[in-house]
Amino acid sequence: MKKIISILLLVIAILCFSACSDKDTNNADIKNTTEVIVTFPNRTTTEKQVLEDSVYEKVYFEMFGNKVNATISQELNDQLEKAKTIKEPILDDSMKEIGSVWVQYKNSNEMVEFGKVYTGAENKMYIQAFENEHNGVLCISEGNDNRSNILF
Repeated sequence: MKKIISILLLVIAILCFSACSDKDTNNADIKNTTEVIVTFPNRTTTEKQVLEDSVYEKVYFEMFGNKVNATISQELNDQLEKAKTIKEPILDDSMKEIGSVWVQYKNSNEMVEFGKVYTGAENKMYIQAFENEHNGVLCISEGNDNRSNILF
């Protein structure tokens, strides 16, 4: 009888300790997560026409520690080129940096940081190209309306 009670207590103790350790690791994971959650819907290459004579070989966005490869399209090429020269709106203190844009130019083997990605009022997202001498930022997302967003 004592052996059965001892084994039962041992099993209960093991279950208690394993439950406590899972709770501690879950709390640690929750404390280390970022409040902002960005989802990237899947798109097929048929949704954007691939551009053969683009300035860029590869483009990816690095946001919240995640890298998202972008399909080279006419829209993406035009928006990145426009980000280099746009004058309005300008970068201000209300915009928060959330990531980077990296590009590999044609005839180059090196990925270089093109610019930064910011979020602003009404959840709009912007790109500021390092080559832009006017401190202008290009709106790439109109908040919840993602029709102009080059990330998605």
